Amino acid sequence: MSSSNPPKIRDERKGRITVDPLQGLAIGAEFKLRFMDYLPVIAAGAGSIDRWDHFGSGLLSIGIKTADSFSIEGSGVLIGPGLGLAARHVFDSYLDDLSSGKAVPYAISILQSGLLIWKLHQLVIGDSDVAILRLDLCSELPEDGLHLASLTTRTPVVGETVMFAGTRNRGVTTLNASHDIEVRVGVGEVTEVHPLARDSVMLPNPCIGVKCSTIGGMSGGPVFDMHGKVLGTLSSSIEDNEGPSYASLWWPSAALNINTIWPPGFIELPTNLLSLSKRGAISIDKVDVLMLDQQHGREDILYYPWS
Repeated sequence: MSSSNPPKIRDERKGRITVDPLQGLAIGAEFKLRFMDYLPVIAAGAGSIDRWDHFGSGLLSIGIKTADSFSIEGSGVLIGPGLGLAARHVFDSYLDDLSSGKAVPYAISILQSGLLIWKLHQLVIGDSDVAILRLDLCSELPEDGLHLASLTTRTPVVGETVMFAGTRNRGVTTLNASHDIEVRVGVGEVTEVHPLARDSVMLPNPCIGVKCSTIGGMSGGPVFDMHGKVLGTLSSSIEDNEGPSYASLWWPSAALNINTIWPPGFIELPTNLLSLSKRGAISIDKVDVLMLDQQHGREDILYYPWS
C-alpha cells in the first residue's frame, strides 16, 4: 500500500441485482455468518489497499441512486445479517429525497467473486452520529456466507493503536460495477477519549480522537481497536498527514428500536442491538456492561466503562 501514490487498480467487479436471494428457501434452511476481527494491516500511517476484497462483506460503500446518477457518498460496516453501521451525517443532505423516494441508498461490498449489493430499508438514528442501517440483500448470497465485523464495548485508552477503514470513488462507478473504488485504511494512536462528548455541536456524543489521516469518502467507515473489533464509525477529520480523525463510539445506539429485519420473520420485532446480540445475530464483546434504563418514559443506555 502507498499513501502518497496509490496504485492504479486495473480491475473491475460486477454484481447482479436480484430479488431477495432467500425468498423461496425452505423453512430451516441455513446460511453462514462469520464474525471477523480485522487487525491493523500496517503499524501506522494511511493509504490504499491493493486488494479490494480485503475486508470482504464487512466493509460497505454507501451509494445514493437518483433518476440519473449513482454516487458513492460514504462508508459503513456490516455487523449482522441485514444490519450495518454508518455515519448519520452522510445522509443528511439527502433526507428529503430519501423520504420522497427520489433517492435510494445502497450499500456495496467488494468480494473476490463480485459485488454484494444491499438496499437500505430503514435508517435508524438517535442522538449520536452513528446510524444503524437496516438492509435488504438484492444480489446473490456469497457461497461462503457473510463476513461480519464484531463489536466491542471497550473504551480505548490514550496511546492505543486503532485502524480506520473506508472507501472512496476515484473514477466511474455505477450500481452494478465498481470500476475504480479505492479501499483505504488509516492507522494511528488514540490521543483523546471523550466518554460523554467532545463538544455540544460537532461531536455531542461519546467519541475518540486519533492521530491519523482519513479522507473524504471514508466517513461512516469503521474504526477497529487493537483486537480488530469495531469501536465506532468515522465522524469527522482534518485532512492532514496526522489528522486528527474523530470516531463516534457505537454503543449509545444499542437500544434504538429496529422495526424490520432481514431475513423476515427470524426474530420478534421490534428489536435492538442488545437483543440481537443475545440471539447470536450480531457479536458484541462484553455486552453485559450495557444496560437498559427505562426511566423517564424512554429507554436509555447505561454504560459501565472498561478498557
